[in-house]
Order: sequence, then structure tokens, then C-alpha cells
Amino acid sequence: MAYQGKDDKLLTRLAVSYPLGNLVGTQVAPIAKADTYADSVYKDADDAINLSSDLAEASASKTIDFDKSDKYSYKTERHALNTMVTDKVSNNESQIINSLKRNTMKLTHKLRLMHEYRVATIMKDTSTKITQTAALTGTDRFDNASYAKNFIEKKIPAAVATIKSSTGASPNTIVIPYEVANYWSASSEISDLIRYEFARDYLEGEGLTNIRALAGMPPAIRGLKVVIADNRTNDSNRGATASKTNIWGKNVWIGYVPNNTMVEDTHGLITMEYDPLRVYTEKIKDPNATKVVVEWDYDIMEADLNVWYCYTGAIS
Repeated sequence: MAYQGKDDKLLTRLAVSYPLGNLVGTQVAPIAKADTYADSVYKDADDAINLSSDLAEASASKTIDFDKSDKYSYKTERHALNTMVTDKVSNNESQIINSLKRNTMKLTHKLRLMHEYRVATIMKDTSTKITQTAALTGTDRFDNASYAKNFIEKKIPAAVATIKSSTGASPNTIVIPYEVANYWSASSEISDLIRYEFARDYLEGEGLTNIRALAGMPPAIRGLKVVIADNRTNDSNRGATASKTNIWGKNVWIGYVPNNTMVEDTHGLITMEYDPLRVYTEKIKDPNATKVVVEWDYDIMEADLNVWYCYTGAIS
């Protein structure tokens, strides 16, 4: 149930326009508007490629019952966090340092981080979720001193062929954790790619800025958009020594992400959004303060996960 406070339009705009930075959850599981909080989505992509006899010269046309298709289901849930800003603090602030705005942004980040954590958890599950996998070992690993430099020429085509064969989708994305990109970008396999395919962008300066933002990787590899996954969590309790880890681990994923979730019918992971990010505020007593609540109502629908292929253990 939605929080029954005052809908704060200014803080909601801040939350919606929050800069994603290294948050890539919605690049892997893009948002689709859900008109109802729970429903089923039919596998229309399968229907589209099934052959059906359409000859009806001297007979009635054949009936195609699309309601018998396989389907995926989702049920959205409200995700929310809140904090409190005392009147004593807010009355002592300048307009530049505004705790309501600052705390709204921090809560928004935490909600989006939890969304990405859920996406990454699914992507890392190679036992029951992303089952099209292969392990990188020995000289196939990017941090091996004798790295074979064969990922672009051999590993990517193999993954693309598997995805195309099993789903019909044409992969368009490669997800690389920062730690993996750190080693791979140092190899001549990547430096040669940048030199020969992105030389003009590199020399003009804008390309160099993009490459720096992608941990030294080019913006695309063999037509695959490069997504650098670099979100960290701290597993330690507050006050204890921090234990920071990249939630994406050490794998590399190649897959298909729909450019428009409203019209495309092949999906891997989709964020079914019933209510977008919104912010509520409420005045409270004991102590005198303003309570800020940021909420987001969604579910991460697992559709055809065979649109993804995972190479595990990209670095040791």
C-alpha cells in the first residue's frame, strides 16, 4: 500500500532525475510500464515465428488461438525507504545545503542500488537462471600473463551464435564488471580495437572521454554496447571495517536488451514498473521533524533468459 503522506513534487522530480552514474540495473533490465500490479505476458516472439497454414481458397480460414501461448508472469511490490530531518537541522541550513534534498537523493540511490543488486543476483545465478555458460580458465582469462587474446574473435561469436540459435534474438549488449575491464582494457586486443575502429573519435577528444568513462574499454565491441558494471556494496555493519565488493563479480555477459520495451516482444529481464519513483513527506512530532519516504513499485520479470550468455571466471 502506498504511503499516505504528502506527495512532494519537487523531491519527486529530484528522485526521477537522479543521475544514474555507475548504476546499470535498468540497462540490463529496462523499465516497462505495468498497467496492473500483477499480470501475465505472452511469449509473442514465439508466436511470431511459428508457421501456420494460411491457405483458405475453398475452406474457412484457420483459427490461431494466441491465448494458449506460453507466458511469463509478474507481480510488483512496493519498495520504500524513509528518513527524518529534524526542524532543528533544517532551520539551521542555508539553501545550498538542504537536508531534505540531500537525503532524498541518498534514499533514491539506495533504492536503485537494491534494484541493481536483484538484477545482478539473477544474472550471476548460472545454475537455474542464466544457464547458457562457459568457464574461462588458464590463458583465456584476462588477468593471465599469457592471455590468449581470443575473446573478441572466438568467445563472442560463440555466445552470439548460441543466443541466436536458441531465441532468434541478435545480441546487442556486453556487460563487463569494472575489475574485469581493468585487465582486459590493458591488453593489445582492446588497444588495437580502439586504434583501428575508434581512432577518429579517440583523436577528436570526445571518444577519449567515453573510453575513460568505460574503464578504458571502447563504447562497442563487435556491435555490442559496452556496459561497465561497477556498483559496490558494503557487507559490514556500520562502524566496522568496510568489506566492499562489486555486486557483479568476475563474469562477462553477452545478451540482448530490447531498445523499446513497449513494442519489442523478445525480453530477458524487464523491470515491470507499476508506480514510478515518488517521494512523500509528512510532518511529525516527538521530535519535530519532516519524514521523507521514497518509494518505487516494481517487479523484475524473468522472461526468456536464453537471450543471455555468461562467461564465468573472466579473471582469477
